[in-house]
Amino acid sequence: MKRPLARRIAAALVAAALGVACVTNPVTGKSQLSLLGEEQEKQLGAEAYGPMIQESYGAVADPGLQGYVSGVGLGLAKVSHRAALDYEFRVVNANYDNAFALPGGKICITRGLLNRMTTEDQLAGVLGHEIGHVTARHGAQQYTTQMLVGGLLGIGAIVLESEDVKGGPLIMAAAGIGSQLVLLRYSRDHERQSDELGMEYMARAGYNPKGFVESMEILKGAHDREPSKLEAMFQSHPLTSERIETARQRAAATYPEKLGAPYRVETFAAATRNLKAEAPAFALMDEGEKLLARKDARGAAAKFDEASRLAPRQAILPALKALALVEAKEPRSAREAAREAARRDPALYHGRLAGGLAAYRLSDWRDAISELEAAEKSVGPQLVTAFYLGRSFEELGDRARAAEKYKLVAQSGATGEQVDYAKRRLVEWGVAAPAPATPPR
Repeated sequence: MKRPLARRIAAALVAAALGVACVTNPVTGKSQLSLLGEEQEKQLGAEAYGPMIQESYGAVADPGLQGYVSGVGLGLAKVSHRAALDYEFRVVNANYDNAFALPGGKICITRGLLNRMTTEDQLAGVLGHEIGHVTARHGAQQYTTQMLVGGLLGIGAIVLESEDVKGGPLIMAAAGIGSQLVLLRYSRDHERQSDELGMEYMARAGYNPKGFVESMEILKGAHDREPSKLEAMFQSHPLTSERIETARQRAAATYPEKLGAPYRVETFAAATRNLKAEAPAFALMDEGEKLLARKDARGAAAKFDEASRLAPRQAILPALKALALVEAKEPRSAREAAREAARRDPALYHGRLAGGLAAYRLSDWRDAISELEAAEKSVGPQLVTAFYLGRSFEELGDRARAAEKYKLVAQSGATGEQVDYAKRRLVEWGVAAPAPATPPR
């Protein structure tokens, strides 16, 4: 049986730690300490990429747009310092403003950020910057630092020591691993270097470097107006007025002959037409999420339903409606919405999770198992899927498989009613010993 992603990545990282070495940075040519060789870097990014896309609400259902953005990105990668990497580019449905790169060349940009742009040159500026993080190995450098300073290698060793529980003692969703990679806060030196590399790559590819400056101005202006919407972007990519001014000066001093290059507007407008037409739907999605955060599940479901009708290709909208209806204790309607999400995108995690929870509420244990297992295929084991799989197996009288899931929950390190329930069942069934009593002080 294939081991969950967290355990396989932990094994790779621990193995890497045993062979700490100096590697040559492809951009600077200098030697630097790294726990990740290029193959491990590529493996880490490739395995976290799919789950990270799922965490970002799945890929935008628009093959023309995806092909267009991939073409722009691959054109930039071809002139970069690491052209031989297996680059991938994806537009994801998250409506906040962000772009991120995983080690090894796996890059995403959100629909929220793309919707703010007006030219291909601006897009090339953002993608070039992300490629710069990849070519200079910034993710690998930051992850190495965190593992050495923060003791993550010790966590990896604990994972490897647990041989009796499938998945090990940490239920760490693959998307969670991706988040750690993406949200590592780059240093100012890393950001400056990626700015320089991004402009270099776009100039080599024939773009107007003013597009790079404009993309930074777009982000800075959006952050000043709506700081919460760019929180993730500014956490992983701190943006300052000094960086914008440096980019403006670099464009004028280093690439003056490129400043007259015509902006690529028409192709960008054609490729993003559907995405921009769907902007009202995703504004409604934002409203629905705010209502859900305020515990107004029915109000949220209504917003998601309206959004779904405005953007009938995007699976995340009926999936969020289904999750809201589960919260509103309307499982039959939730199941219907989850099935619509699965029709639009059978692999979307949020839709499968909603379908599993709705089936569980309807006491349809077998369908709950089918849906929750499909959800785990998208992102790996998580506390919520493991618990409800355990409950469904228990209801079917399959204690062995229920206990397997409850072990994952019990050893997750989390707290709460679900963890307490799982531990209690394992003790009652003789699978685990009772917790030792706390001695009086």
